[in-house]
Amino acid sequence: MDMQVGCTLLPKTDEIVSVSLRSEILITNQSADKPKLVLRGHSKQIVGMAAVANKLYSADYSGLMVAWDNDVGPSDLHFNGKGPANAVCALDANDKIVANVGQDGKIFITPTSTLTFDKPLTVKGGGVGITVPRSSSAPFSAVMINETRMVAVDPQGKSIAAELKLENSHTGCCVAVTSDGSLIAVGIEISGGSGELQFFTFNRSSFSPAGEAIRMPSPPNRIAFSPDKEFIAVGEKSRRVKIYNATTRASVTGGGNVHTARVDAICFSQDGKRIASGGLDGSVAVWPVNSEDEPAKLKTAHRNGVTGIAFSSAGCIVTAGGDSCLRSWTL
Repeated sequence: MDMQVGCTLLPKTDEIVSVSLRSEILITNQSADKPKLVLRGHSKQIVGMAAVANKLYSADYSGLMVAWDNDVGPSDLHFNGKGPANAVCALDANDKIVANVGQDGKIFITPTSTLTFDKPLTVKGGGVGITVPRSSSAPFSAVMINETRMVAVDPQGKSIAAELKLENSHTGCCVAVTSDGSLIAVGIEISGGSGELQFFTFNRSSFSPAGEAIRMPSPPNRIAFSPDKEFIAVGEKSRRVKIYNATTRASVTGGGNVHTARVDAICFSQDGKRIASGGLDGSVAVWPVNSEDEPAKLKTAHRNGVTGIAFSSAGCIVTAGGDSCLRSWTL
C-alpha cells in the first residue's frame, strides 16, 4: 500500500476513507487489514487512452495505468504487478491485450483478462508511439515506433520479432495499423520540417515497404485507420486534419483546420463515417468522412490540451487531457 496523505471517518458506517500518494481513494473497515474498495484515478497528465467495447484503459505521465468501465466508471479489474516505473508515452489495446511503451523504451504487453504486468521488453531509443491490431490472428501483437526505429512484438508478446531502422534524415512520430494487421502506417518528420506517411507490411520476421509514401508539408503527429481499412486520418503538427484513401493514397474530402495548435489525438467511429480529433489547444472536432459538411466543434474540452480521444460503445466520445481528466461527451 502506498503512503496515505489524508483520511477521514464515515460516521454512518465507521469506515475509514483515505487518499494515497498515487491518487487512490481507499475505503477500509476499521477491523479489516486491507481496503474493501480502492478507487483509482490520475493526478498527472494523461498520455494514452484506448477504448475496447465497454472498457477503457488510460495511462498518465507518472506511469499509472487505470482500467475503467464505460457504464459505471471504475473497473472491477486493476492493473497489478511491477508495471511502468517511468513516464508512459503511448498506450493501445484490443480485447486481448493492453500495450504501452515508456520513455525508457520498455514495452509492456498485458492481458486484459488479468491486467497483471509481465516482464517488459526494452527497445533502444525510448518510445514514441504504439499500436495493436484488433484481430488476434495478426502476425504480431504490437508495433512500436520511436525517433530512430520501428519494432514488432511477436504474437505472444514475449519477444521482439522484427526491427527496422529509419533513415538518418527521418524521425519517427506516430504509428497505426489496420484492424487485421495487414498494413502498417508510420508518420515521419523529414529533416527540414516536412512530413511523410510510409506504409509497410509484416511477414513473420521483417517489415516490407507497401506502395508509395504520402508526402505532406507538415509532419503527421497522430494517425488512425478506419475499421474497414479504407481510409487513414492524419492529425498534423501544423494543426490540420487530413483524410486519405489507404489504398490509392489519394486525398479524400473532409478534414481541415479547426484546432489552433498541434493535433494530439485522432480516431474513427466504429462505422468509419466520422473522425474525432483533439488538439493541444484543448479543442475537439468531429468530422464527417467524404463530406464537405462542417465539423462539430468543442473549444474547451480540457485544460492543457486533449491527449486522447475515442468513440465509446455507447456512442459517446471519450476524451483524455493534460488536466488529468477523462470526460465523456454526447453528440
